[in-house]
Amino acid sequence: MRTSATVVAVALQGIPELAATLPRCLGDRCFAAAEALTGRQFDRALHSREAMGTLCTFVRAGWTLFTALLMLGSEWVKTHLPKLLQLWVKSVDVV
Repeated sequence: MRTSATVVAVALQGIPELAATLPRCLGDRCFAAAEALTGRQFDRALHSREAMGTLCTFVRAGWTLFTALLMLGSEWVKTHLPKLLQLWVKSVDVV
């Protein structure tokens, strides 16, 4: 999972044409996936010693996707930045 998120991030960063031509709906779906992955940090079922590795994998993959999505350009960032900042604050408050 984290590897897939990293591949998406590298592709968007390394191939500017890909980021420029990515359909908006696909970017929105990636955002939703990243939000779901990072949201797993609030899943109490994953707060055991045994599940900590899984939890970290979900959260890292989500933030890696968010990083990749920032490559979609300033319009995309302006649209999604308020929600992204809310997620960041919520994540930091948990710690």
